[in-house]
Amino acid sequence: MEITLSNKITIKNPPEKLKNYLVEKLKVKNPKYYNAIANGYSAWGLDPFIYNFEMLPDDSLCIPRGCRSLLMEAVGKDVKIKDERAIFDYIDIDSSHIKYRPYQFDNMIKFLKEGEEGLFIAPAGSGKTVIGISMIPILGQPTLWLTHTRALSNQALARIKQFLPGLKDDDVGLIGDGKWKPGKIVTVALIPTLVRRLKELHEMRDDYGLVIVDECHHVPASTFITVVSNLNPYYLYALTATPYRRDKLETLMFQMIGPKLIHISVSEVESDGGIMLPLVKYRSIHSKPVYGNKIQEILKQNIVNNASRNNLIVGDIIREAVLGNYCIVLTDRKIHAEILYDLISLGWEKTGIATGNYTKKYVVEQAEKLDNKEITVLVCTFSLLGEGFDVKFLNRAFITMPFRAEGKVEQLVGRIQRTAKGKTDAIVYDYVDVDIGLLQNQFYTRGKNDCRWNAYNRLGLEIEPYEE
Repeated sequence: MEITLSNKITIKNPPEKLKNYLVEKLKVKNPKYYNAIANGYSAWGLDPFIYNFEMLPDDSLCIPRGCRSLLMEAVGKDVKIKDERAIFDYIDIDSSHIKYRPYQFDNMIKFLKEGEEGLFIAPAGSGKTVIGISMIPILGQPTLWLTHTRALSNQALARIKQFLPGLKDDDVGLIGDGKWKPGKIVTVALIPTLVRRLKELHEMRDDYGLVIVDECHHVPASTFITVVSNLNPYYLYALTATPYRRDKLETLMFQMIGPKLIHISVSEVESDGGIMLPLVKYRSIHSKPVYGNKIQEILKQNIVNNASRNNLIVGDIIREAVLGNYCIVLTDRKIHAEILYDLISLGWEKTGIATGNYTKKYVVEQAEKLDNKEITVLVCTFSLLGEGFDVKFLNRAFITMPFRAEGKVEQLVGRIQRTAKGKTDAIVYDYVDVDIGLLQNQFYTRGKNDCRWNAYNRLGLEIEPYEE
């Protein structure tokens, strides 16, 4: 048996027992298939499994780079591995402008000692970007910084230039947003651009000794696999606020990048003054009971077009805005966002909206208006919440559309728990439709199943009922 480590791990002549073991481990349940079955939809054309491995014509087995620890556990650490990863002579980069919070530096050093591939998990507001950038001068390797949106790429470029000002203009480059200009030392690249230009992606396979994937839980699974599996750095790391993915394919993420090496807790960041834990106020909403599981029809009739429910929520939002708070109002339906925006605007002019119905330019302008305090209420969809959205003084969040995913809760809480000058508290308003079992269960479910209540508890948030 011969094992080669590069962008993938290739095992030549694997014993049958080892091959069967790895193949079984890398056969991942396809959530789309099982969701279709559970909801009574056709699963035609959907495979029950995603096969995250490849059998070559010579019977060699290729597995993702992130599965190295899984392989080592199976074969033992004494086995010889041919290492073909790209590594370069050390580049001396001035890091004196990076200022760390106490927990940042210690955890970052622990992280690098733990392994050469893996995930760094830390809550929003903990300074993941600072931690990622600090790896560049410590490891001294040509670096590819991967993001999935233009807003995040612009944010990364600005931070890199801020914390590593000794780098010259041609040392820092950008791939994406209509540009293909790699830097001599650091390149920030948009993952969707790389997927569209596979020839160039193949050609840059061995150009970087360090690859960092920012906000990896947001990247679509197929896109993520395509890009990561075509890069061959010595160090492969990912930064994320949560190990949970909306598509439920966390297993694929770990298989591609590697294990969780460091997980900074919310309490650790809070104790150092890095974040402010929000209070959760949940408001019970009573309505005509609904039976059955046709979720789309229930949401349309009882959430989107429910005038009394919408008016109750809008009253809470306007009251908080009048008191001088900065509010983000979240829903999963664009039409619902429009309804809420129209109602809020009647009582509070400094209101904006950002959904997929508007151009990227307009959405960015709305975020900038909030950042400049020209508006104090922003209505948006969850899909836009992670697009480089970073307004530290936000202190009120309103969940107007029920959902179950705990990763969404972490994302939302992360947007209002950042500390800022003059900010004294943060509150999440959560509206619970207690007479509709399907919707109530998304807020609270017995046991360990995904629900918002469990997410709040796991994050250490105080939860209390609220009535006007």
